[in-house]
Amino acid sequence: MIGQETSFKSFSVREGLAQSQVFSITQDNQGYLWMATQGGGLCKFDGKEFFTITISEGLLSNTVNALSSSGDTIFAGSNNGLSILSSKRNSVIRSIPLSEPVRILKKIQKQLYVVTDQHIYTFVGDSLQRITEEIDLKNFIPEDLFLMDTRLILSTNKGMVSISDLSDKILPEKIETKHITKVVSYQGKLLMGSYGKGILVFNKSGNGYDLVKDTLEMFQDLIITEIFVDRRINLWIGTQRKGVYRYDANDKKWEHFGENEGLSNDHVKCIFEDNWNQIWIGTSGGGVNQYSGSQFLHYTENSGLNGDYIYSVLKSKVGELWVATSGGGVMRINDTMNYVYNGKTGFHDVKVKALFESKNQLIWIGTEGKGMSVYFRRSESKDLKREIFVQSFDTILNFDSGKLFPSTLWVNCFAEDKNGEIYISTLGDGLIKAKVMLDTFPRIFFNKLKVRGRGEISQRINHMFFNSKGDLILATNDKGIGILSKGELTYLNIENSTVPNKITSIEEGANGELWFASEKGLGCIIEDSVVFYRKISGLSSNNIYQIQSDHLGYVWVGTEKGVDRLKLLPSKDLEVKHFGAEEGFTGIETSLNASFLDSENNLWFGTVNGLSVYQPKKIEKTNAPPVVFFNSIKLFYDTLFSETSDLEYHQNSLSFSFGSVFLPAPDKVKYQWKLKGFDSEWSEPSDNSSITYSNLRPGSYVFYVRAGVGEDWSEPIQFSFAIKKPYWEESWFLIMVWGGGLVVLIGVVLLFVNRSRKRGRELRDKLEMEKSLIELEQKALRLQMNPHFIFNSLNTIQHLIIEKDEKSAKYYLSKFAKLMRQILENSRERLISISDEIKTLENYLIIEKFSRQDFEYEIVVEEGVDLDEDILPPMMIQPFVENAIIHGLKGLKERKGKIKISFISGDGYIQFEVEDNGQGRENAEKQKSQIANYHRSTALSVTQERLDNMNKGQNFKSFEIVDLKDELGNPMGTKIIIRVQH
Repeated sequence: MIGQETSFKSFSVREGLAQSQVFSITQDNQGYLWMATQGGGLCKFDGKEFFTITISEGLLSNTVNALSSSGDTIFAGSNNGLSILSSKRNSVIRSIPLSEPVRILKKIQKQLYVVTDQHIYTFVGDSLQRITEEIDLKNFIPEDLFLMDTRLILSTNKGMVSISDLSDKILPEKIETKHITKVVSYQGKLLMGSYGKGILVFNKSGNGYDLVKDTLEMFQDLIITEIFVDRRINLWIGTQRKGVYRYDANDKKWEHFGENEGLSNDHVKCIFEDNWNQIWIGTSGGGVNQYSGSQFLHYTENSGLNGDYIYSVLKSKVGELWVATSGGGVMRINDTMNYVYNGKTGFHDVKVKALFESKNQLIWIGTEGKGMSVYFRRSESKDLKREIFVQSFDTILNFDSGKLFPSTLWVNCFAEDKNGEIYISTLGDGLIKAKVMLDTFPRIFFNKLKVRGRGEISQRINHMFFNSKGDLILATNDKGIGILSKGELTYLNIENSTVPNKITSIEEGANGELWFASEKGLGCIIEDSVVFYRKISGLSSNNIYQIQSDHLGYVWVGTEKGVDRLKLLPSKDLEVKHFGAEEGFTGIETSLNASFLDSENNLWFGTVNGLSVYQPKKIEKTNAPPVVFFNSIKLFYDTLFSETSDLEYHQNSLSFSFGSVFLPAPDKVKYQWKLKGFDSEWSEPSDNSSITYSNLRPGSYVFYVRAGVGEDWSEPIQFSFAIKKPYWEESWFLIMVWGGGLVVLIGVVLLFVNRSRKRGRELRDKLEMEKSLIELEQKALRLQMNPHFIFNSLNTIQHLIIEKDEKSAKYYLSKFAKLMRQILENSRERLISISDEIKTLENYLIIEKFSRQDFEYEIVVEEGVDLDEDILPPMMIQPFVENAIIHGLKGLKERKGKIKISFISGDGYIQFEVEDNGQGRENAEKQKSQIANYHRSTALSVTQERLDNMNKGQNFKSFEIVDLKDELGNPMGTKIIIRVQH
């Protein structure tokens, strides 16, 4: 039989406790623990930090002996009287000095009693009242106050006395001790703790009590300092030198917790149960201990194991615990003995890596280097087939023959099929199958397994089991996951996913899913698809050492950081609950494949620091979630509010600060909040304990906040407030504004209509005038030839006359007169034919060529062009021809200038082109000639506007200027393109 190490978490001076002697503990309505110390004052604790109140903050004395609470009010009895504190304010709100120390504070039937070394008081209103003036306790040492039937009884160093009559002796005269320290009614009996004589047990008898036992044997001669009954009716006994004892009301068994079991000090002064059913044990010299219950029991060398590193574990059907440790061999543990099988007891001093129980209750043991052994529950045996039975000692049979294991003597794991045949995984020899015959003598027949199919059995099988379909599932070191079904072996190949070759552990989940451990983390095969989970999925680590399913459908994985309990959700996400040192799993780092689910649904986990067991039947879940409260509610980070507020419209930025206390796991508390009237859903769970809402609209709001751990959430607390509308959003103001606005709108509309009518008339008159002006301008443009052209032409003709070249003078004079006449005639028309435009252009070009003698020209008319259709506005092309001659051909030295005028029929339009081979627009721009004149020319601007109006609604460009260049990109002239619809 081995002892167990219980998970206690201790808090003392190093953790922030003001002093290591804790004589009393209580809890306020927000969940904070208050602890009375002997010299350090009063400590308030939220599970993480201590807040200390001393005489500097108004406490009467730093030596506090007793505590009681009511809501957020704390009563502290000290050596100098009674201090009353507010938990919310963290301050003393009233002091009642006394000349004698307060020893006991106890609430009985809603009445607070205060017991000092000399008197007994009740707290009424804001003051203390003595019960009777006659009672004087100078000759007594008060220990405890309780109600016996209808009498108020005080236990003292001289026995128990009635408050109404100190001469009324309650105890029978025959008992050995009169010094009673604590009194509790428990399961119909009266238990009395004594000073040095253990616990006295009394039965109710008439108006009194009869002694049943002088003392319970285990408490004989002990000084009892505390007797406490928790909410589960478990009995706790505190002692002065032996720690604490716990009686489990369900199991009817006693447990002892002392310094060897993790208690910080064996001198217990007080025991308290908090809102979450946790037990807090105050000690004299060891601070306070937190006991969360037996979620995990832990066993180490100190408990009786022969080593702390656990390689394999098994709980047999008969209740015996088998453990393989770093101490060598294997241990068999039951209620009466711890037996170690090693080299001295017929086994081997080697590492045992596999323990397995078959259906016939044989224990199979796999070793590293010494083959395997089988434990029979009877001592007689017989030589086995093929002379592989070497020796027997009592009930252990060892199989270490080279005939059975030709390549190696390493056995990794076992599995059993539905027929009771055992499959043995070896290192180097593949799978061996064993058949057991149990009749008069046990017989075992071994055969090396041969399989069909393409796959060969891996020589390194790390783990294996038979699944719910009866197939053998193999986790191999080099071939991934193997499936042996009806003698045929295949290796798993999942489409579009890669299952690693090295699989260290494998297990089947509650719904047939396959969980496995690999270098990629934790894998799960679900409906022919593979999902991998890592730390980002919520796991505590990517290193998976154990996988174990339980009876509730959870999957447990062991890592170097503890164990994670997993629940697979329909979305294929994981719900993870971690168990580490804080949760009582003190072994922390788990061992490879050293886990086991026993017949009582207890989970056993081997670690590098001992053996841990999780007992779900003993876990009494508390439904108490964290306690949540407001720390402050502020307006613009300044003003503090009460429970409700009505705010002006500009007071629309509020900050809410909140907190909570959850002593079982203070670091795991999350918050959710919602502002009704603004938020439609609860926020996501968050670590943040404050939230600010800015620029809120007028309206009614309710702010809710709640605290939770995991799936357990507190009832939300709330703060209601309303933000008033600004006066400009009030109904009366809106009616006034809308009414006035309507009157103004009507006036504006009428004014706009009148102005529009007047403006329309003025606009029509203006348009008529502008139309006339435009027509006059058009005529003027048609008449406006370049003054230089007219002057040069007349000067040339005059020169011919002077030179007596009358023939040439007459010819050019005739051409010039004809040109002027054509311009005047065409100016009267809105549109002219292409034929008339060509005649005008020819006369103009003849005169220009005669004047300059430096260029040639060509007029080309393509087929399909109707020369007689009136389509072209007068003087449309001439300005561009003139511009090309004057500016485009100016300064041309390397080639002779040429002007080409083309008339081309297009799709729905006639295209006119004026092309020169001159210097181009870039050079002309340098000389501030051609481009500047293009853009500044009024004729050009008017021409383009006229073309746009004529071609309105068409999908072709009316006007384009194209720069012509040679193969080297040098300027070679300009082309003007004009398009007119027909």
